[in-house]
Amino acid sequence: MLSVAEAVNLVRSIMHSRQDAYSFVVGVAGPGDPLANDQTFEALGLIHKEYPHLLKCVSTNGLLLEDKLADIVDVGIRALTVTINAADSQIGKKIYSWVSYGETVYHGEDAASLLLAKQLRGIRKAADAGLTIKINTVLIPGVNDEHMPDLAIKIRDAGAKIMNIMPLIPSGKMKNLPKPSCNELRNTRQECEKIIPQFHRCEQCRADVTYFP
Repeated sequence: MLSVAEAVNLVRSIMHSRQDAYSFVVGVAGPGDPLANDQTFEALGLIHKEYPHLLKCVSTNGLLLEDKLADIVDVGIRALTVTINAADSQIGKKIYSWVSYGETVYHGEDAASLLLAKQLRGIRKAADAGLTIKINTVLIPGVNDEHMPDLAIKIRDAGAKIMNIMPLIPSGKMKNLPKPSCNELRNTRQECEKIIPQFHRCEQCRADVTYFP
């Protein structure tokens, strides 16, 4: 984890040390959800003032996207990655243990219903504001695999431009679930590509990388 000053200095050092670094992405993916952390906006706002040409991106679960949209635009964020794993609350309750919003913690189907509604409303408003939106979705065999086309339709209609379907890495509450096979992943992407363009180059990178291909 970096402080605001460390984050700004990291970007400065890259700009000064690499001649081919005029154009790259400054992304924030945590800790936790970046939209719940005021330091996200402080750091990106400072970077935007100094390097307005750099693309700023935030990865979020989308719960606070609608609420924080004005702040997102103000600090120069122009691209969003929103992780959505469920097409409806019946599926979502199998994935999300709880959702904390405002002063209330929601559980079960109430939690999943709230999260999905906030995600889709946030995407629509962000798209209307001119932001480019990519959706990350974890393919979970036996849970959301059969509902991927339904989700693809919903995110396309909300304004997302591309979908990145990633394989489950079994861990935590899902440690006993199977990882999808390469064929399952490929077939799901091909099916959803009929609905929305698919991102095929995801390397499931860590959130703390500095990487130039």
